[in-house]
This record gives sequence, structure tokens and C-alpha cells, in this order.
Amino acid sequence: MQAMILMCRKLLPKFIGFGLVGAAGFVVDLTALTFALAFVDEVSARVFSFLCAVTATYSLNRYFVFAEEARDLSWLRGFVKFFVSNSLGGAANFATYLALLKFQPILEWTPQLALVAGTLVGLAFNFTLTVLFVFKQKT
Repeated sequence: MQAMILMCRKLLPKFIGFGLVGAAGFVVDLTALTFALAFVDEVSARVFSFLCAVTATYSLNRYFVFAEEARDLSWLRGFVKFFVSNSLGGAANFATYLALLKFQPILEWTPQLALVAGTLVGLAFNFTLTVLFVFKQKT
């Protein structure tokens, strides 16, 4: 039980930092999308904005939230792991969104509420994979 409490004390500040970095990533995503829409179609713009957001959030997490864990990890290797992890988290986010909309008549989910639920699922998924797969805790 004490080990669990110690782990939570250590991970809570990282989770908060991860969430704040995610909020900054949303701003990057939205800004990059808006910029790219002036030049390319919606799908290409979204791919561009996602890549910008993942690059920004990886860099911020690497240097501020997980600095100690990233010390011996090359930038590129860590980025690839982070990209894969966040792509899986994005899939969990989207799957949650779609599942809730499918059952909307029963549960009365609006697209906005489904988006919030998907975002929370994605956040938990991304944080867990980031801690376990990208920035492994030093023992």
C-alpha cells in the first residue's frame, strides 16, 4: 500500500504537467490547422497540425515533465515511441467518441460530451503509455 502511495505522489505532478503540456499542444494543433487550411485541403491540414502538435508536446514533455527519465534517450528514438503511443491514444479517443455517439439515443450523448469523454480516455491512455513505454521511470 505504501509503495502505491509513493508511486501516486511521484506520478501526480507528472500527470498535471502532462495535462498542461497537452493543453499547449491543443493550441499548437489548432494554430497549425488554421494556418495549413490556407494552403491545403482539410485532411492534409489535419495531418500537418497533428505532426506539429505531437512534436511540440513531445519536446515540452521531454524537457519539462520527464527531464530526468529522458536524460539517456535520444530525441529521435523518444519521438518515435511518443508518436506511436499518442497515435494509439488518439485511436482510443476517437473510438470512445464514436462508441458514445452510436449509443446516443440511449445515453443522450451530444457530440461535444462524447468529445470530452474521448479526450479524457485519450489523456489517460497517452499518459500511461508515455510513462510505461516512452519515459520509463528510473529505479
